[in-house]
Amino acid sequence: MLLHPVTRTDSGAPLIWQDPTDNPMMYNWNQVFMPYCDGASFSGSNASVTVHNGTQLHFHGKSVREAVAASLLAGGMVGTVKAKLSEATDVVISGCSAGGLATFLHTDQWCDAVSKVKPAAKCVGLPDSGFFLDYQQPGQPFVPPTRLGSTIPGDYHRGLQWSYQIQNASSGINVDCVSAHQSGEHDAWKCMFAEHVSPFIHSPVFALQSEYDSWQTGHVLGQGDSPAVLGKNLTRRITANLFHPHPQSGAFLDSCHHHCGAWNSITIDGDLVSVAFQTWYDGLGMPANKAVWAQGKAYPCDECCKP
Repeated sequence: MLLHPVTRTDSGAPLIWQDPTDNPMMYNWNQVFMPYCDGASFSGSNASVTVHNGTQLHFHGKSVREAVAASLLAGGMVGTVKAKLSEATDVVISGCSAGGLATFLHTDQWCDAVSKVKPAAKCVGLPDSGFFLDYQQPGQPFVPPTRLGSTIPGDYHRGLQWSYQIQNASSGINVDCVSAHQSGEHDAWKCMFAEHVSPFIHSPVFALQSEYDSWQTGHVLGQGDSPAVLGKNLTRRITANLFHPHPQSGAFLDSCHHHCGAWNSITIDGDLVSVAFQTWYDGLGMPANKAVWAQGKAYPCDECCKP
């Protein structure tokens, strides 16, 4: 079963999953799509109502995610098919952009729920373009959010921290990460970022990620910041926080300037994404299993975007 937590703007991705040429491993799996639009990646749990420009906003992403999980485990419908998640032998949690972040945040919750009813099931995360860096441009003046859904270049750190706080997301994200950050400076908000939650993920994760993520160069970086520096920091942090603590986890880390949507359009070490993912997935638990495909090219690299 392939689970996709996606945003309303996550276009194109559903089409490739059912094509045996592009997706030979999972094209005939049961698939579940979970759209949302609140910006907290299915983590919010705020009992109060926020009013914005006269519109009432309810932040219950955690409850929605848990209700979907309960329905699927009990035999909920996927289109016209009754797909009982409790009988699945293989489960892949995936999504791109904010859905990729949701995959980092919630793969353990999905896999733990499946494991309770089907201990032998194989369950992994496949986040696409969800490793957003915790970065704040020095000297960036604080601008209170006046338009929900907007981002200010160089102000992503404060933006996602604000989202965590207004949606009361502490109970909806990785509990081990939150527990580790609740003492001292009380910075559990860090667990909304993939780079901070990654050390605490115990399920295998295979990240699809550009070193020079085009959304991050336009929204996370500030004026005058270098995409080359973004690439160095992203590579260093995903290596230190995901690969090193979890040798079973890996990535397809390319040097093409893009965000999402590069499934089977880039080759690393002679392999397309579909081949790399299946090689990693089939070899999980084996000592010699290859886990990381990395281009490692300097920015900009137009040739890196070609198969």
